[in-house]
Amino acid sequence: MLSLITVIFMMTINDGKTLKAKAKKATIYKIKYNNYNDFYGYLDNIFNSNKYKKYEKELPDILIYIKNLTLSSIEMVSIIYKKEFKNIDLDELDEQLNYFFNKYSENKIIRYVYFVPIIIVEESNEEFKKYMNSPLIQEINKFRLPVGIALKENKMYIANQSNEFGILKYKKLKKRFMKIIEGLFVNYKIQSGHFIMI
Repeated sequence: MLSLITVIFMMTINDGKTLKAKAKKATIYKIKYNNYNDFYGYLDNIFNSNKYKKYEKELPDILIYIKNLTLSSIEMVSIIYKKEFKNIDLDELDEQLNYFFNKYSENKIIRYVYFVPIIIVEESNEEFKKYMNSPLIQEINKFRLPVGIALKENKMYIANQSNEFGILKYKKLKKRFMKIIEGLFVNYKIQSGHFIMI
């Protein structure tokens, strides 16, 4: 099952070990855009130029981009925009995403899903920050990188993983995604896979 962010507090994996999730604060970056049209225009151009396929009519409130990384792994980016975070029903969005993914994956062998849910609001509030700072636990074959955008503050929030399970896949996904959107940031650039101040 795809979810925007995992907010369970512990998880049992195959060998019976229990992983406890401790919330970590999201990392915040300054971005260039403070209105939706400019921000989305940048993302759309970047994803198209990097050969992501856009799905814009399948779900009423969600734009989706998918790129095949290998024969059995995909990267899926979802973009959700609401003026206020309180207008977002996370459970309903999860249902829509799973409906789309189940249809998309029919007759396909997909071993790994790298999922980047991007939630865009005009301004951050306590609910939005709570969402971005929630415990993030990866699943066996689905790896998430939740991203939040507060447009009026020119801020991007990126959720940090809560434990070591799947951490290498998380880091790989984050590095690839950040490299793609490198031109979005103010006063940062990527050098040898790491963000540095300009």
